[in-house]
Amino acid sequence: MQGNKIHQMRENRGLTMDELAEAANTTSSQISKLEKGKRKLSLDWMARLAKALNCHPAELINWDIPINIDPKNNRDPVLASIIETIIDMSLTDQEMADYREELIDAAYKIAQRHLKGGINALNPAFMMDLQREIYLIMKKHDHS
Repeated sequence: MQGNKIHQMRENRGLTMDELAEAANTTSSQISKLEKGKRKLSLDWMARLAKALNCHPAELINWDIPINIDPKNNRDPVLASIIETIIDMSLTDQEMADYREELIDAAYKIAQRHLKGGINALNPAFMMDLQREIYLIMKKHDHS
């Protein structure tokens, strides 16, 4: 996902790539790829890096991304990319096939609640709310 803050957080904590890699049980090559956005920042990577950097996983993402919601279709390319990345990281292929549209619609509703003044940035609570919504939708379908 474009816009992660791994490099900034690592440097703010005075860590080298090797030190962060050791704390996250990986290699400095993987840390470099993650910092540059050449490797997908999955939920597993977020959890590992957050633990190593002593922060919340949502802090690893740069949420100061301008969002423009079109009143006609409530879709924005940047927002769509964020939502689809989070959903893709959270579901198996079969779950994606079964529930993707329902989850995307729910994600846009959550995003609209988090947007301030039409053109603004998502806040870190968006990711937590989206993860909770994914859990609730999956739980609903598991108990049908």
